[in-house]
Amino acid sequence: MKLNNRGFTLVEVLAVIIILAIIASIAIPNVLSTINSSKDRSYDIMIKNIITASKALFEEVEYGGELHKYTIDDTQIDNEDETSETSETISSSTITEEELIIEEDPTSIKITTDSNNNGSNNIESKSIKINLQTLVSNGFLSGTCYNNEEENCKKVIINPKTGNDIGNCNIIIKKQKQQDSGKVTYSVSAEESELEDCPETEDYNKGLN
Repeated sequence: MKLNNRGFTLVEVLAVIIILAIIASIAIPNVLSTINSSKDRSYDIMIKNIITASKALFEEVEYGGELHKYTIDDTQIDNEDETSETSETISSSTITEEELIIEEDPTSIKITTDSNNNGSNNIESKSIKINLQTLVSNGFLSGTCYNNEEENCKKVIINPKTGNDIGNCNIIIKKQKQQDSGKVTYSVSAEESELEDCPETEDYNKGLN
């Protein structure tokens, strides 16, 4: 039997290319949307974890715990990999252990009593100002290891949307207590900063709801 070895015609090749282009135009936006939605969910989870950790740290300091602030020199971090909700490590960072410097401030974290108390003698208002790295280094907030080394790993906090370290972003943790009812409320707000990728006060307000 004689085999037909005829190849594809130009019209057939073009038809296949057009079909693949149509499929790609439909699939790619859906994939990108799924990735962005996953990052948004991870970001929301991070915000809620920051709020929970902030409350725990405030109570620890208020009841006599001696905790210290931390600063981080992360200017060398250049992470190209994406992060996810379950990610525990940053696997492709160019930073070395010597370049990542997390320093402990010898001064203990102190609670400040707000002078105006919102203009009411019935409300007692206290606050603490720290950065996010302080929550991580004191063990109140889970961090992400900057490399694959499990031993002596220095953890940082990563913005899931951008993959960048946000440890130096400052927050203000405020506790308000109504004197008559004893009701206590906490709030977390972002201090104005020129740093990129820092969560905003609006993000924390949404996380409290």
